Amino acid sequence: QIHGHDVGKAYTHSTDISDSRPTVYSNLLITDFDKDKLKNLSAGQTWASYSEDDFPRSYFRVLKVLHKPRRSGLVRLRIVWLQPLPNYIAWKKVWKELKYVNLPIHWNEWIDTGLPVGSGVFKCGKEQTLSLSLDSLSGRLCCKNKNSPYLVHPGKGETWAIYNNWDIVRWTSNPENHKHCKFDIVEILGRNPNGFRVAKLDKVGGFVSLFQRSSQSSFLIEDQELFRFSHKVPSFRMTGTERQGVPKGSFELDPKDLPADLVEVDNIQV
Repeated sequence: QIHGHDVGKAYTHSTDISDSRPTVYSNLLITDFDKDKLKNLSAGQTWASYSEDDFPRSYFRVLKVLHKPRRSGLVRLRIVWLQPLPNYIAWKKVWKELKYVNLPIHWNEWIDTGLPVGSGVFKCGKEQTLSLSLDSLSGRLCCKNKNSPYLVHPGKGETWAIYNNWDIVRWTSNPENHKHCKFDIVEILGRNPNGFRVAKLDKVGGFVSLFQRSSQSSFLIEDQELFRFSHKVPSFRMTGTERQGVPKGSFELDPKDLPADLVEVDNIQV
């Protein structure tokens, strides 16, 4: 088990999603997300796959690419799963090496109660050889360290889902409260020693999963609130020439990684 979940569920997302979300999305999207995954997949990288809640919060390091199909089919990998590290000394050491200031609050309670860790310090767990469909892979993650323990966190220019009703005290005291969470989507603008500056993204109507910068001012998510980051959502920045009505600088996000209420299925422009 990884993060308290059955690792078998970490790579069966394509089966689950066909029951809950239309597979017609691929015909309505501007971006071919699977093509990019296949092109970039290689040893030494950190990737996200899908946990039992259908979000990409199961992380692994690629030890070796055993087989990569030319266009479609199964990718065969030797991997090691990453597990959140509930060790204060290790977290403190990583923070000191990177000259970060404040550790996340209640980080040990968050991990001990089994709440999902989207960003933080991880250690190596079980090694496995797996055959995976591209649909079961979410995307590559920003990983600061070459050796364990690893720090996985948002990178500049990435798009992430954050909890907009994040309440670490209520959620750690009763993890069931986490199931009622709501999300915002943000672009990572950069970081300083205290945390990450982000800009909220708003949904663009008429497209499955197109988002653009909100008129709201950017804001800082301090490292003390690191667990407010839920998961990375793969995206591509648009030039504005892809299709009529596409705003320049907007992002098309992979709908498989979005909450259902942020995916549009009617009145799509093609």
